[in-house]
Amino acid sequence: MENADKKQLLEKRINRFVTTSNLEEPDIVPIMSQINSYAIAYCGKTAWDAFEDPELERQCYRRASEAFYFDGLSIFGLNHPFKAYLDVESPTYFVSEDGVTIQHRETSSMTDAEYDEFCEDPIAFIANKIAARKIKAFEKPYPENYEALKKLLDTIAAFKQNSAENRRYVLEEMAMPILSSRSAPNPCDNFFDFIRGFKGTLKDIRRFSDKVGKAVEALTPYYEKSIPSSQEEPFPWLLSTCHIPTFLSKEQFKKVYWPYMKRCILAAHENGTKYMAFLEGTWKQHFDLFEEIPKGALIAILESDDIIDFKKRFGDQITVAGGMPLAMLKHETEKACIDQVKRVYDACAPGGGFIFTVDKPPLGPKDLNVDNLKAVNAFAHEYGRY
Repeated sequence: MENADKKQLLEKRINRFVTTSNLEEPDIVPIMSQINSYAIAYCGKTAWDAFEDPELERQCYRRASEAFYFDGLSIFGLNHPFKAYLDVESPTYFVSEDGVTIQHRETSSMTDAEYDEFCEDPIAFIANKIAARKIKAFEKPYPENYEALKKLLDTIAAFKQNSAENRRYVLEEMAMPILSSRSAPNPCDNFFDFIRGFKGTLKDIRRFSDKVGKAVEALTPYYEKSIPSSQEEPFPWLLSTCHIPTFLSKEQFKKVYWPYMKRCILAAHENGTKYMAFLEGTWKQHFDLFEEIPKGALIAILESDDIIDFKKRFGDQITVAGGMPLAMLKHETEKACIDQVKRVYDACAPGGGFIFTVDKPPLGPKDLNVDNLKAVNAFAHEYGRY
């Protein structure tokens, strides 16, 4: 394909996402890839191969992305500097037995007696205590700990350079947009993921939710500052994966989670971009609060909630993404999968504000039936013409 043709195709694909996210009808319903580490398995490689060879990683993601019809990608390449953590003996991430799926290990790097100290200066606490607790190599004597720090920073710098090259490669060589420019800030989930941990956070919310709320509030200004103060273009967006709300009651969500997520959504909206949130689990019990969000500010990727019900309720306010259960692609017939496309498109496509994608990112080698996904996306691309 000539460069001029690639540029024209890229602009057409970007316009589909921008138009539908503005709650208007594009020429075709855009189809978003959420292919994650599955791309490595698709090419018969392992996560370790990708860690050591950025060009191999790039080619794996290209092959997997182009094997199926997509208009855009939620990510391209490994989305965290996993090798950096492994190099410095951090237990934060590990590679599963399948050699491909990368998992986040549940750990707590802060005790329940340290909330007051954390709230006084979260950044100092993270730098001086949490970093050392997460990285075993930092516990070694000088100069070994200093060498570990240098190695960590060098690996992260290489990861950032590779991520920038991935973005250029996707735009210029594949004529496909990456929908997110960076991770969207989400204070409570980040506290849950990287500081207090799954067990600790949920336990503390039930014992002393005020302390958890204060800790999340102390983090929020730093996350708000991470949102670009202005963007020349409203696209690409910010992307957040939201883990903890499915485990929270309505009252807990309203107290320790929503006020801070909402502040970040509003900051993104005010600064000229959109907040794209992957809503893990079920959020139905929390949806009343979504009425507080400005029109067009949020793109909600649904995992377990009913996409048709969501579209009926919020179709004039929020863009919704989803519609194809990964379990169907793995276990059901091609006909059943295509019938699902028809059902969802008939209900969700009118009026715009709809992006078609899977309900869960494929990670491991056995997560989906390749033939089903090829048939589904090819059919959806034609069926989704306005």
